[in-house]
Amino acid sequence: MKPFVNKALKQFVIIGFFILCGINGFAQQTYVDFSVPSGVKTASFSVALSTTDPTRQIRYTTNGTMPTQQSTLYNQPITITQTTRIIACSWKNNVADSLPSQVGYIFLDADMSSFSSNLPLLIIENFGQGALPKAAAMSGGDVVIKQFSVTAFYVPGSDSRTKFTNAPVLVTNSGIKTRGSSSESFAKTSIGFDSWDQQSQETEIEPLGMPASSDWVISGSRDIDNTYIRSVFMYQLSNDLGRWAPHSKAVEVFINKDGGNIKKTDYQGIYYFMEKIGRGKDKVDIEKLSSDIGSKNPDISGGYILKVDRLDPEAVSY
Repeated sequence: MKPFVNKALKQFVIIGFFILCGINGFAQQTYVDFSVPSGVKTASFSVALSTTDPTRQIRYTTNGTMPTQQSTLYNQPITITQTTRIIACSWKNNVADSLPSQVGYIFLDADMSSFSSNLPLLIIENFGQGALPKAAAMSGGDVVIKQFSVTAFYVPGSDSRTKFTNAPVLVTNSGIKTRGSSSESFAKTSIGFDSWDQQSQETEIEPLGMPASSDWVISGSRDIDNTYIRSVFMYQLSNDLGRWAPHSKAVEVFINKDGGNIKKTDYQGIYYFMEKIGRGKDKVDIEKLSSDIGSKNPDISGGYILKVDRLDPEAVSY
């Protein structure tokens, strides 16, 4: 059911984008490409925008709003000097790209250069969008539209210290939200994290030596486990015994929610970056259910994952 709801949600967002852009006609399977992908920058630079069809007109924004045919017309490379999010879309004959494209560029305050840790470091930039979103009621069930962000991963260097003066080992567009139900009220909330491509579609990454996936959890367990070992100890013990459990890594996290460059005051503390339970060769290794089960194929053709918990925000009850 979750894939169905997620698909419906994406269609809802796409339809809303088309209405916002004032489109007449059907969307084209074209996207705007950026000469410089999302990343952490230390000096000003220029980024060029292009499409596979040079006759298409590119419009873009840098204030977080979706571009329309009245937005700034792209006609020369854009100079970037500070933390910036670019959202772009191209049009031809009043027909827009099937999805908008976006990138984000992160700049760090000078004081970040003195910070170091023996743990991996994460910086998450949401470009001034404020607090992370929580579940919102919509027709057909509660859903969460994740917030666009860019996330950078840093790991210890040859001196066993992680520093922002070294380059990140991975930078990805990401979708983030507050994770949990009763735990939403905790002083330190957990974060639902999806790795995204430039069209905000899920794409797999392999962070911190873990298997490829697009669904992750940034777990902040301070309010229920000050030792930070209750869950991860059992996960590691299970893996050591040959029984799969989510792989996890302790990390220190910075989250900038109020715009500007990332600074030391954006420090959020220690979290665990971990896999989200799911089906897959490197996760719960069960076969996918056949799409025609119950009709053409009455036999069980795959496996089930059972969850005893409150409903996920994306789930639909019966």
